[in-house]
Amino acid sequence: MAGTTPVGCVVLDAKGQIATRGRGRRYVREPASGQLSYSHLAHAELNALAQLPPTRRYEEYVALTTLEPCLLCMGAAVMATVGRVEYAGADPYGGAAHLEIQNAHTARLMPPVNGPSDGALGVFGALLHYAFYVERNPAGAVVVAYREAMPDFVRDVDGNGLTTEVLRLKDERRSLADVLTLFD
Repeated sequence: MAGTTPVGCVVLDAKGQIATRGRGRRYVREPASGQLSYSHLAHAELNALAQLPPTRRYEEYVALTTLEPCLLCMGAAVMATVGRVEYAGADPYGGAAHLEIQNAHTARLMPPVNGPSDGALGVFGALLHYAFYVERNPAGAVVVAYREAMPDFVRDVDGNGLTTEVLRLKDERRSLADVLTLFD
């Protein structure tokens, strides 16, 4: 977790190859080419989707993200014309993947959305987000939303020490691969 909301997104082309990638850069001051930084709008999905040139449609592309997209990111998926959105972890605070957005534009271009993922991948996506906010503001609205909407998840990750372990690995500046070993 690079000191910012730990969300990543890749956009795959029709052959399953990575076309673009982005990460959350909300609290990152250093600019990155083609990506927003140090802004409430610097979401991973927006950073990945904004790299698709506006010269064509991308119905055969899929956006894969670690966390349920918010309203901003769902709007970006519609505007970028991607064909599908898939996410790993549920976001009970800001997730908007299943909201109905109804206008002429979305009637034509709203991508199907799949998620959250089952098993370790879904837990991992939500856990990174939850742990970030537990450390940042343990009594804040994001943590409260997880506790109210996903009490079994919170009980399991806190009870098994996963939240504490993710934060320990972050403090030690360990790699994502080290975090993934928690799910072996």
